[in-house]
Amino acid sequence: MELAFQAAGEHDRYQKFMAIIIIATGALSLILSVSFAYLTKIPGFLCRNTEDININYYECDFNKNFCETPTTIEFIKDPNPQRSINNFAYSFNLYCNKEIYSPMFSSFFFFGGILGCVFFSPIPDKYGRKKIFISLMIGSSLMHLNVLFALNPQHLLIIHFLSGICSFAYGMSSVLVAEYIPRNLSNLIMSFTNAIYPLSGITVGFYFLIINNWRLLFLFTTILQFSVTYLTIKYFKESPKWLNSQKMTDKCINNLREIAIINGKLKTFDEYIEKNKDFLSINNENIDNNQKQPVSYSIIQIFNFPSQRKNCILNFIVWFSCGFCFYGIILNLAHLGGDFFADSILAFTGEITSELSSGWLSNIFGRIPILSGGGILGSSFFLLYIWSENSFIKSISVFLSTFGFAASFNVIFIYTPELFPTPIRATICGFSYLISRFGAMIVSPICTKIGSSANYLFVIIGAFMAFIFMQMEETLGKEIPDVIPEIEGLVSFVDNSNGFQTSNVKIDILSDVAEKTSGYFFDKKS
Repeated sequence: MELAFQAAGEHDRYQKFMAIIIIATGALSLILSVSFAYLTKIPGFLCRNTEDININYYECDFNKNFCETPTTIEFIKDPNPQRSINNFAYSFNLYCNKEIYSPMFSSFFFFGGILGCVFFSPIPDKYGRKKIFISLMIGSSLMHLNVLFALNPQHLLIIHFLSGICSFAYGMSSVLVAEYIPRNLSNLIMSFTNAIYPLSGITVGFYFLIINNWRLLFLFTTILQFSVTYLTIKYFKESPKWLNSQKMTDKCINNLREIAIINGKLKTFDEYIEKNKDFLSINNENIDNNQKQPVSYSIIQIFNFPSQRKNCILNFIVWFSCGFCFYGIILNLAHLGGDFFADSILAFTGEITSELSSGWLSNIFGRIPILSGGGILGSSFFLLYIWSENSFIKSISVFLSTFGFAASFNVIFIYTPELFPTPIRATICGFSYLISRFGAMIVSPICTKIGSSANYLFVIIGAFMAFIFMQMEETLGKEIPDVIPEIEGLVSFVDNSNGFQTSNVKIDILSDVAEKTSGYFFDKKS
């Protein structure tokens, strides 16, 4: 499809709108998960002895004994914003017998995310990217609005669960980047999308430090979410690559023409189509109506394709490993044994630096060197973090280990959609995202259960992840596949510069057409 996209415009208005939509979706889909630490932090308390009510309230540390046993100490929430964040815990009294709700918010969100991946992953490959993405964006908008008017913690649990399901919109980002953004910019857009997570964490922290009002925060995010949803409905076109893979040539051309109109390249695109009308005519004659029905494949069916089986297995292993190692460090900074605040700042800084640089580096050195190098760097320096007693070395180690694991996690978002053909890309990416969520979900209970010994798991799994990456094939500089090799009769319009998909067209016929047509953007290789 590269030649067709060139004719319709690759770096113009439409691609800019899509980049904004993809990046904003990443930011808004994750705002709940990145805010958990702030939204559930127990407020500070003021105490006084009930036996002498003339004594003023004084600052005191919250202790469960106040809730579980009779005491002469009376306590109230401290209204001072320096000690009490105006969050869920403050508004809904999430302490004492309600304290159990705080960890449940993240569990419900991630569980919803897993169910969303299971349910939605195959749908974009069967019915297209547009319908499912717009539906998820509308759902996300409604969930943000619901948080704004939350009535109780039970209401919030339901919202977090449904928000987790709708967060599959973020899971689709790697597919959208691969199919809508030019190859030379895809790594940059994906890196910015992933860097939104730590940037959002830092932004939310400063927000509560300065403004300290959770309802005002969600008013702002709700307005942004509805604005991005409006842009999505207005500008989002069905993926020409998907239409091409489904042999819907006419719809593919029409969508590309609409993109060309937005980009101001209609004349150039019509010239391209005119130069290749003979081939397109033969193409349409060789596609019967039954073949034009959308085709999708389940994970089991995908594993039955020998060309995809090894890549699937290795890909799922490394996604689990990335999710376990990356989220394991980020979500368990309080249990690592170092300075919590210093480690948090350094970890987020390492993550941002990594995600803004690793995509660019992968375009220079290749995907596999960065993927495997990130695993080696992360596991090596985390081992140094465990062994060292020096606070400065620990600080440098947590920065570099987070940098390494974040690099692998960022580049795999770029790598996976380049590795698999268009007809199965969304399914594979969706299940990959699910598996990383599963790794994130189980890492906290494991770390809590076995304590500091769990730190060695990050080292072992990180090193294993680096080894697995070395067994995978490089995708930098290679054409993104539009067809599955085992499916007979599917031949690419152009081998290296995919034009329009054909079906049941013999190679010799394709060669004859290529020789007889002189394309404006047409590559004669077949």
